[in-house]
Amino acid sequence: MPRIALALLFFLILPSHAFAQMIGDQRCKDQQFTSGQIDNLLRNARAIIDIVETVPPDEAEYIHNEAKIALEQQNRARFNAVAGRRYYAALQFHDEAKVIVQNLTAATRSTSGRDLARYLVVALSGFVDLNDATKSYIDADRKRNTPVLSEESRSTIYYRLPFAKSQTVSLLQCVISVL
Repeated sequence: MPRIALALLFFLILPSHAFAQMIGDQRCKDQQFTSGQIDNLLRNARAIIDIVETVPPDEAEYIHNEAKIALEQQNRARFNAVAGRRYYAALQFHDEAKVIVQNLTAATRSTSGRDLARYLVVALSGFVDLNDATKSYIDADRKRNTPVLSEESRSTIYYRLPFAKSQTVSLLQCVISVL
């Protein structure tokens, strides 16, 4: 448990200016440079996503539908039943990760700096949500008789997640600096 706490603390306090050297960098004006940075972010996000188990499509559909109904009915017991399913935490993780990937993908097609900045802002907030979903997934996975994630996989996630967040902050600062 101390490792998890340390990794989360690192994520939360990691200075956003860790990659701030890009501010004022003349490459910020180069669309090829920003596209390359976005491609790097997408590769990193996909590498994180690939570590977490895939949720079978029928199970994902069931969880989404049941959770929606339970919330509409304000039925705590029904919601807790669906939240207790094996793939619930993995699905939450993948749902949050999907937001990041969609916005980074849209950013690669962006033609204006303002649109690019908007997509990066959503991706950045997505990394915060993904951090929460990751913690929940790792906690749920550790409670299993046979966890899916190895210590090395968890370590990789703990490194890549704050790194991706910092890269996104840096790129966003870069894009904003040339608006």
